[in-house]
Amino acid sequence: MDEIAVTFSESMDENTLTGENITLTGGPNGHGVTISNITIAGTTATLTMSGEFPPSQTEAYTLTIKKAVTDLAGNEMDQDHVVNFYVTEQTIELGPAGKTVPLQMVWVPKGSFQMGSPEGVGSGYEHPQHRVTLTSGFWLGKYEVTQKQWKALMESNPSYFQGDNLPVEQVAWEDVDPEHSIHGTGGFLDTLNKATGLVFSLPSEAQWEYAARGGVPDQEYSGSDGPPDEVAWYKDNSGGTTHEVGTKASNAWGLHDMSGNVWEWCQDDWHENYIGAPDDGSVWGDGSDESRVGRGGGWDNAAKNLRSTNRGGGGPSARVKILGFRLLRQP
Repeated sequence: MDEIAVTFSESMDENTLTGENITLTGGPNGHGVTISNITIAGTTATLTMSGEFPPSQTEAYTLTIKKAVTDLAGNEMDQDHVVNFYVTEQTIELGPAGKTVPLQMVWVPKGSFQMGSPEGVGSGYEHPQHRVTLTSGFWLGKYEVTQKQWKALMESNPSYFQGDNLPVEQVAWEDVDPEHSIHGTGGFLDTLNKATGLVFSLPSEAQWEYAARGGVPDQEYSGSDGPPDEVAWYKDNSGGTTHEVGTKASNAWGLHDMSGNVWEWCQDDWHENYIGAPDDGSVWGDGSDESRVGRGGGWDNAAKNLRSTNRGGGGPSARVKILGFRLLRQP
């Protein structure tokens, strides 16, 4: 069961904003919707609705509210007030009751893209360029996992740079991944999945690059085709430190810091190139390789390392102050 809030500007009273006067249509098969709360403040109304709201970046939901009005002749009539909206984000609360920390997720729609760089562009690690098709969408963290979110579940903070809204870093792949964690069943993902009853993971490398591109295939950085300063913290502007997540512009799908701030672990084993890579966006490897994939570049890197196609790798036990992660959840 999901819960969403829709706010709109229109003068209405409690008699108008009732379940009998409101219908919800459209979207990707949303159903079972009930109104759980109505707040009216001046000319602004907020409806909080509970139900099933499949996410969509392309199919709008339509909220129709029948409002009684009086025309110039004094006749009463019904007038439809229509509000269109998309379900593209969700918030999940982490941590114990009364001390929860929000985790914001962004919907990434299914689709196809050219993964990697064409010949003559980038490094050999990014070749051969190949087409990948993701047949289903997924939720991805709007921001890199923060220290506050990590502490809400793990009750510790391994980061070199300290600050609640800074990205958590100095976390090994083994600290995050539930199946290969040095903490056994106490890794971050295992703890998160048990606490929420949901299934989170690290993104595959293909899912990460697809999301970083944001549906704009030829952008050099995530959200920018020019100098990366608008979208990324990196060597030229970071001042030698991480920065609070979300302080740079997002890409077209609302994802922040996909370029820069900290590198982000992916679930895949490291491969020197894309020969033999899967074409369906799935994880490549079984966790047995001596290295894992990191993407996105970080605060201490040159601009070339922030490109959406750039790849890096590191041992699964590596804990460095330029490396963090972002969460993925399947719907």
